[in-house]
Amino acid sequence: MVSALLGITYEVRDEKRSRSDCWRIFRLPAKIIGPSKFEVIEKFASYKSCFQTYAYSATTSTFSNHNCPMKPVKSQRKLHTVSTPLSHLQSLLSLSPSLNKLVEKQKHLMTTALADWICSNTRPLSIVENIGLQNIINYSVQTGYLCGPVLATSVLPCRKTVSKEIKQTAATQWLEIKEILIGAASGRRLALSPDIWLPRKTTFHQVETNKAKKKATLSLDPVSSDENEEMSEDNDDQMEEEHDIRLDLTQNTIQAIRNCVASTSKQNYSPGTLVQLPAEAKRVLLTIMNCKELVKYVKKINLNQDLEARDTVALLQSTIVRWLSLSNCLESVSKSFKVLSAIFDERHLDKKRLERITISILEKVIEFLKSWKHIMTKIQSSSILSIHTFTPRIDVLNSALEDSPNNTKPLEKGKRNLLE
Repeated sequence: MVSALLGITYEVRDEKRSRSDCWRIFRLPAKIIGPSKFEVIEKFASYKSCFQTYAYSATTSTFSNHNCPMKPVKSQRKLHTVSTPLSHLQSLLSLSPSLNKLVEKQKHLMTTALADWICSNTRPLSIVENIGLQNIINYSVQTGYLCGPVLATSVLPCRKTVSKEIKQTAATQWLEIKEILIGAASGRRLALSPDIWLPRKTTFHQVETNKAKKKATLSLDPVSSDENEEMSEDNDDQMEEEHDIRLDLTQNTIQAIRNCVASTSKQNYSPGTLVQLPAEAKRVLLTIMNCKELVKYVKKINLNQDLEARDTVALLQSTIVRWLSLSNCLESVSKSFKVLSAIFDERHLDKKRLERITISILEKVIEFLKSWKHIMTKIQSSSILSIHTFTPRIDVLNSALEDSPNNTKPLEKGKRNLLE
């Protein structure tokens, strides 16, 4: 056996080591230093399709597991495709700490750009939570991942293109709504409710075959005079009778106000002064004015932080553009009055602003405004047209005004009736 092996002649081949399959799809990045002259950037490699760049030293294990949506070579087993570029980026963020740091840096730059945009164009802060903006950013990230660095002007459409797309989308959705309306009308399951305040908006209600109720608001374009002349009343009446279309809100409102007669008010609303007012009304107005002045002073010297540090309600300012701000302002003064007085003593501040406020009058004003606050809250939170709840809300206010300050049972009864 040994003699047989010794008789075999061996040949030494001078060959280089076999290269990794990664170099079929990865290339060394280089920078241009002159005409037809390039300088290789050492210790980096880039994927030739998506230009994703990795750092490497002696081995290719750093980028051999690169995930790319492009089809890999057949001989490379470690490379595979992914369903979406976005899912691939999310997986990379969870696996690569260095890439995560890079994303955090880009996030800081994005935050700065958003802040500049919001301030320079007077945009609301809630726009950063807008789903549409998030979708645009997702598409931008995918575009950069697939195509590499591109200019925004090369992917953003112009105004005419966007306008054309909106019109096409609207036309498609109108055809879908048309089929729904025709089907509901043919099955006698359709009711139309025009908005008497906004003539171009109409709400349609329909009942599905499984007795489920659905509604949607339509924004209607006005009919031109030429088209209006072509429409005959006979055809309209025939269509309403055939499909049982009911325009309920408008007809009911017309019937309700048919016998109403406009009357002129005999009250004198000419401007007056505090001197001309009765003493009781003057004290109420002075109390409200003193509370507003106290709130401005507390905010100016920054005492709200001291109030919050002592687990007390901070003082709220009153503004004419917000319905409930006056009531909230007076309530905050009443709740924080004792603690605020102690803070004034500790800081040796002038307590004249506190002494001008009569607590008994302040509490009566707050009690008087409770019914108004209740009604205003209902108006803001309810989805029902305010004209349909006008009468019961007036009854609640009348009962509150007729009650004595010490008797609140009728007011609570009126609130329960309104809630029912």
